[in-house]
Amino acid sequence: LTLIVSLLFSTLSGLGSIILIANIYLPVLLSLGIPPLIIASLFIMGLSLGGVFNMVNWTFYIDILHIPQSSIIKFAIPFSLLFFGIILLFMVIEFYKMRVKISLSAIFKILGGALVLALLFLFFRNLHLPSSVVLAIKYAFFFAFIAFIVLSMLNRKFYFVSILAPFVPLSLVLFLGWDINTGFIVGIIYLFLTTLKLEAKINFQASIKRLTQSAIEGVQNIAPALVLIVGIGILLIAVTQTPVQYYLNPLLLKVLPSNKLLYVLFFTLLAPLALYRGPLNIWGMGSGLMQLIKATLILPDFLIMTAFMTTGQIQGVCDPTNTYNIWLSDQLKIDLNAILKKTLPYMWFLVFLGLILSIVIF
Repeated sequence: LTLIVSLLFSTLSGLGSIILIANIYLPVLLSLGIPPLIIASLFIMGLSLGGVFNMVNWTFYIDILHIPQSSIIKFAIPFSLLFFGIILLFMVIEFYKMRVKISLSAIFKILGGALVLALLFLFFRNLHLPSSVVLAIKYAFFFAFIAFIVLSMLNRKFYFVSILAPFVPLSLVLFLGWDINTGFIVGIIYLFLTTLKLEAKINFQASIKRLTQSAIEGVQNIAPALVLIVGIGILLIAVTQTPVQYYLNPLLLKVLPSNKLLYVLFFTLLAPLALYRGPLNIWGMGSGLMQLIKATLILPDFLIMTAFMTTGQIQGVCDPTNTYNIWLSDQLKIDLNAILKKTLPYMWFLVFLGLILSIVIF
């Protein structure tokens, strides 16, 4: 499941899609008796691993550093293998603490499954279907969608189709290329119509009440995320102002590493500065700092990119200010900082290995 999450988020992004996938992922693992903290950690690790290949994330490096996409791919592929190894290490150690026996054969099965999923993903990603086939799939999905609604409204035995609601926007977005917001709206309509007959008869008033309550709860859940995004925008504008750059450039010239060993030590020790929208966080002050470092001409663009991509995994997994960390901790009723404490040692080790890898490749 964690590998599937990784594959999905190599193309998806945004809190909406995260909530969509998590609402399928979380109940399955909770039903297996896995502690909520481990589930949250694994989900975020899978999400962040997929982000290594997400082209939306690559645009930061391409636009700011003007680095070619081929250079990013050259580092992203071996780095993702390191990341996958860290996820396996996390599972082995944490399940061992839970007294869950893990055999070598189980690990080989996981590796085999990962390889099969990766090959299938590459196959379908590069599969170019004729437009007539794509159109036929769209029509088939549309008619199946209508049939499910009609059956559920006519016969109580078909209520089970309402549990397919999460897969409606998922399939629309992934397979038919719909916009995420449109997919969600269609999913809401689907769920509304397939649950009309929960009572003895069709009751529009009760269904409208349920829909309204859900909308209010949804706004409450995303309000902190909206405030956070506004704050990030203000911070980004502040960091890129000329007076700020004027005072920071001389400082950077003194502290930036001048050789490969210092490069690895410098960014490994300072990696936690990616937390709390800090200077190594490309979703915080990092975008501005990346421009400042490039202007000093001390580090090659490739090593700037790898430094921020590796340390960025601490932000992607551990940062309590991530909107999805906030949402997951609320959903699973766990302490927000517990995710940070559980995952930071693993991600910090990944940063160290990733920086060594970047020196080897460079």
